[in-house]
Amino acid sequence: MNTDKYKQLLEEEKVLLETGLSKLGKKVKNSDDEWDATEATESEIGEDLSEPTAEEGDAAEQIEGYEERVSEERTLEIRYREVCTALQKIDSGDFGMCKEGGAPHPIEEERLGANPAAATCMSHMQ
Repeated sequence: MNTDKYKQLLEEEKVLLETGLSKLGKKVKNSDDEWDATEATESEIGEDLSEPTAEEGDAAEQIEGYEERVSEERTLEIRYREVCTALQKIDSGDFGMCKEGGAPHPIEEERLGANPAAATCMSHMQ
């Protein structure tokens, strides 16, 4: 299988994911694939967090915004790990093989075209 087109798609997606993750949070030190969106600064939130607010709803809005960021960060991080794993499989020669259901067998080109980071064939999709 020629993996060049899949490698290019995965590398492009990896850059987009890294950009999205960096907008949500700070990259964890000493790790290439873990991100932390929990360290919002006052300038990101737009308020001085040490001062009490007049509106009771302000705290709820801040918490809701934080929860949304963490949820989005987790989604992007999961996909980032899938993309990195697929790129590692290209380098090791294991790309495009489903290991579910016994003996390894090829993942369909149609599936890889739709999701180059796919780890299973269509019959073993979740």
